[in-house]
Amino acid sequence: MNNKLLNGRSGLLIGTIAGLMLGGVSLSSQAQDCTIINWEGGTGGNAAQLAAGSPLDGHTRYGGPCSLEVFLDDGISYVADDSPIGEDKYNVRFYFNPNGSTTEAFTIFAANDADDGTGTDVIQLWYNEPNAGEASLLIATEGTDATITVDAGEIRANGWNSFEIAWLADGSAEIALSVNGGADQTVNVDTTSKRIRSALLGFVGSDGPIASTTPVYFDDFDSRRVSRPGRLCRGLTNDSRDSLDLEDAFAIYDEFASLGLSLAAGQPDHNEDGAVDLEDFFAVYDAFANLAADCSLHR
Repeated sequence: MNNKLLNGRSGLLIGTIAGLMLGGVSLSSQAQDCTIINWEGGTGGNAAQLAAGSPLDGHTRYGGPCSLEVFLDDGISYVADDSPIGEDKYNVRFYFNPNGSTTEAFTIFAANDADDGTGTDVIQLWYNEPNAGEASLLIATEGTDATITVDAGEIRANGWNSFEIAWLADGSAEIALSVNGGADQTVNVDTTSKRIRSALLGFVGSDGPIASTTPVYFDDFDSRRVSRPGRLCRGLTNDSRDSLDLEDAFAIYDEFASLGLSLAAGQPDHNEDGAVDLEDFFAVYDAFANLAADCSLHR
């Protein structure tokens, strides 16, 4: 598996990337218009396989009304961020819902050393690698490439998962991966000469065609130079607060009762199963009633 990074994009991707991405945050709860045009890095591969939409469009989403839907059955397709400028420190977090789509391995995120994504990947995050339901972070080093693997039991095959990567260029760099708020899994490696100049999110690459016609979903991409983004507060529908209250519970209930016509803001899917329903309402209501509503308990 370690030769994937050495091969760069060769044999994995088709097409090129053009343009810029706005601010490094494109799928957040602020993206109310359900569009991918804020990704100024454009799209790569088959753009027809990408769609931004809300639950009214049949999408599952994590934050706010919108998410990115990616189909896998007609070649690679991804959005690109070329705002990094030769970064020697890079932190990123995003949410991914496999949606029970496939057991075949494919790359869901890559950070590249070229500003248009056509160079060699510094890191790649694979899903269903090395086995179905697992995830592997591949890290390019000055020597033998390193890997961090996450067990399938830590990743929802149907539902939302947060992936957070902390990367550094250093002679003894600690590279960290946290999934769903779990403890960091780390490796110490020599990444002295590596730099990040672009990032790709979606169906970024695979070892061969994927037959599944079921889409996967992405939401709330957040990349930073200094601090780590961390997880969002589950069930919070008003991001100006740092604890859950009845406003959140009833915003969730209204979305459920209206069959999605009244969409809650924030992160209404408290149990992260891909649906906003009564389970989420009761979880938030109970947290408030039991004086356990602080967001530190719901990340």
